[in-house]
Amino acid sequence: LVVRPYENTALLALEHLRDNLQQTEVVFALLNAQFAAIRHHGLANLTPEHFAQQPDLLLNLLLSPHDDVQLFAKNYVYAMPNNHTLLPLLLARPEPALQALGIALIGKLSDAEKREYRVLLFNALTDENAELRRGARLAVLSVNDAAFQKDIFAHILPVLFKAEPVEGYSDDMLAIVQAVAPIHAEIDQNLLWRLLTAKSKLAERAGALILPAHPASA
Repeated sequence: LVVRPYENTALLALEHLRDNLQQTEVVFALLNAQFAAIRHHGLANLTPEHFAQQPDLLLNLLLSPHDDVQLFAKNYVYAMPNNHTLLPLLLARPEPALQALGIALIGKLSDAEKREYRVLLFNALTDENAELRRGARLAVLSVNDAAFQKDIFAHILPVLFKAEPVEGYSDDMLAIVQAVAPIHAEIDQNLLWRLLTAKSKLAERAGALILPAHPASA
């Protein structure tokens, strides 16, 4: 009854379950309830034992249709010791939300460890999913290395000459161009000219960000 679409019925059922809220079946039923007030009791009674008994539980919570359950699961992952062990599972999933969580975990690794995920991070930088782009941007820009910044710029360069595929995409690309300001002066003059004279507004704006790093005589 706690999963019924009628709040009064669900609350009444909850009252009858008060003495059994820590039972696994009850907790799972509460987590699938349609009302946040009911789900709250399920989240409050989750224990490490539940996760140990049900290996798929964490994944199911992360894929829950309810935002409060998803948020609880994400925070649980962030608080886990050695949560990087979840990376193969998260990154292999087709769901962008789980991939984004994996990328967020990569962002907490050392610079050397982040480089091991370079291809994945660079691909996510130019993905059409905003959450993936944001997580990847935070991860790669935290690596304080000029050579790595040049590689970042080289990766996003082709998309600067293309039309914006989704809203917000251009702003994200420009944020990356701005963030790699330390290498602006080393960008080839001919490439800068191509950006400034391109038919793409995004390329023009990127060129305008880079231009101040080059002498006026050039």
